[in-house]
Amino acid sequence: MLVGLDPQGRADLAVIRQTRAMTRLLMQDAAALTILAWARSAVRLGGDLAEAGVFMGGSARLICEVKGPAPLHLFDVFDTLQ
Repeated sequence: MLVGLDPQGRADLAVIRQTRAMTRLLMQDAAALTILAWARSAVRLGGDLAEAGVFMGGSARLICEVKGPAPLHLFDVFDTLQ
């Protein structure tokens, strides 16, 4: 999957590595790359962003890398969902 990544993809992998150095990121690189792509797409729509199920904040950090000035609202339940 990582063969033939464009410059943006390589930069995204660097962001993922940095995030892993800061906190546990409970997903594979492919899922993290997908989050970055989705966040970029969502930013183009305008408005606020939100993430539900934050846990340790790794995916929130990924979103922050691409969201620009858009507000990001984080929600967690602090307990298991039934």
